[in-house]
Amino acid sequence: MAAERSKRSNAGSRMNQMLEAEDEDDFYKTTYGGFEEEAEDNDFKSEDSDSESTDSDFSIDEHDEVRSDGDDDEPKRKKRVVTKAYKEPKREDEAEKNVKVEEKKERKKTIKPDPDIPAVQIYMSPERKSMRRSTALKSKQTQSRQKRREEQAKVIADIADKKNVNVEDVRRLTQEELLVEAKLTEQINLKSLENYQKLELERKRTRVQKQVYRGPIIRYHSVTMPVLNEDLCLDPEISVDEDGDAQLEAAQQPAPASSDVCSRTFITFTDHNVYNAIFPQTKCKPPQRQACPVTRLPAKYIDPITQTPYASLQAFRFIRDAYVKQLGQQGEGNRSSPTPAKKKDKVQPAVAAAE
Repeated sequence: MAAERSKRSNAGSRMNQMLEAEDEDDFYKTTYGGFEEEAEDNDFKSEDSDSESTDSDFSIDEHDEVRSDGDDDEPKRKKRVVTKAYKEPKREDEAEKNVKVEEKKERKKTIKPDPDIPAVQIYMSPERKSMRRSTALKSKQTQSRQKRREEQAKVIADIADKKNVNVEDVRRLTQEELLVEAKLTEQINLKSLENYQKLELERKRTRVQKQVYRGPIIRYHSVTMPVLNEDLCLDPEISVDEDGDAQLEAAQQPAPASSDVCSRTFITFTDHNVYNAIFPQTKCKPPQRQACPVTRLPAKYIDPITQTPYASLQAFRFIRDAYVKQLGQQGEGNRSSPTPAKKKDKVQPAVAAAE
């Protein structure tokens, strides 16, 4: 549409005003002595500048391929500013300078803009443009959505046509036809039932069975029971007849029921060995109590030096006096006899002497 559209009459009329109104940057005037171009600076003129100025308008080839949008996705490289060393220009003769200036003027005169050509040119290439992958995917998605909508519309239309059918057009089935249809449904149901039963059997076989504990168990069971009065539970009376036959006469009156409730706990042992281990039948013998040698009473304490049991303070003092006397006798015996005397029991002789 942009290529076929006619050019506007006021196209590009405000471009010159915008360029004139644009603020000039002082950087290009002050840095490195300024970058302002002179009208004809013959000292700084290169041979390549003429060729580049003439061919700049014709640098675009008509058969160049139009870049696709996918090329823009590539990362752009930053342009580097190459600063070359300054060289003094070669001095040329005045004749050569004049010849080059004349050639430049002639070229400028020959190249004139065509008024019929619009300012903005669009180059149409006969080749097919390449598309992005994302656009291709989106176009496929839209096409698939459109197809789905068409299929849904067809299905809805078919359902509406079926609903609009008159009831009179549908023939009612006879009794024989209904019986035949019932037999068919029965066969189908039987087959489905067999399949279901097979599946259930397979599932039971593959089911993991829980391991049951077969060892001894101690069961703890607590229940609530009504309170029984033990005083009311009397023993049955025994009456003896003259013939010698004994008869039991139970109490005719039943025990009165009480409204009180109590809790009772039962502990059950499945293995007798476990019960015997926890509750042994043999009674443990109590430890024998030591008797005091002085008072003949059961001893409550033990002397730490003589290791003799005693029952009272008087017995303790008597034991210590006997111990001191024994030590004195041993000392006198050691003085009289050169050979050392044999050691005797600590308390037993003293206790015997005290007795």
